[in-house]
Amino acid sequence: MVWLQTNRNKYYYSEDIHSQQYQDITNLALKQGCTFFEFCIRHDIDFKGDNTYSYDKKAYELISDLDSFLVTKIETNSWATSMVIDHEKVVEVYRFVFNSDSLSILLNYSKSIGDWQGPNLPEDIAFFQGEKIWLGTVGHEKMSWWFLTDEECQEVRNMGIDLFGGE
Repeated sequence: MVWLQTNRNKYYYSEDIHSQQYQDITNLALKQGCTFFEFCIRHDIDFKGDNTYSYDKKAYELISDLDSFLVTKIETNSWATSMVIDHEKVVEVYRFVFNSDSLSILLNYSKSIGDWQGPNLPEDIAFFQGEKIWLGTVGHEKMSWWFLTDEECQEVRNMGIDLFGGE
C-alpha cells in the first residue's frame, strides 16, 4: 500500500507541528503537487472505553464533509504509517483528492499533526504525490516522516521545523 519516494531523501520530525507551521506545511504539500491525502478509522482501539470502538461525532462529520473528494475507502490491516498487529482487526483507510477546497475542510477540523488521533479525529493523516508518500504522520506520537527534495527540506527547515535524517 505504501509507495515510497525513491528519488528523495527521508527525513523525520518527532514533535508536534501546530498553528501557523501546520497551515504552512499543509499549504506546502499543495504547492509541491500532493494530489491525495489519507487517514484511517481504527476498529482495534476502544478510545472511549465503552466497547463501541467508535470515534467522536466530529470525526464522522469530517468524513461526511469530505465525501465529494473521496477516491477510495478500503478495509485493511495496514496504512501509510502503521499496521494493526492483531490481523483479525481492520482499519478503514480513506483516500481523498487533495486540493485547496479539501485543504480548507481539513484546516477547519485540525490545527496540528497531533490532532490526527482518536477519538476526536481519524488517525495518521498522510499526503501523497500521486502514489508516492510525501508526508506521513502518527498523530498520537506527534511524529512525521518526510520524503523531500533538498529544496523542499530547506523550505520546511525555514519554517522552523528542524527535520533530521536525509538518508
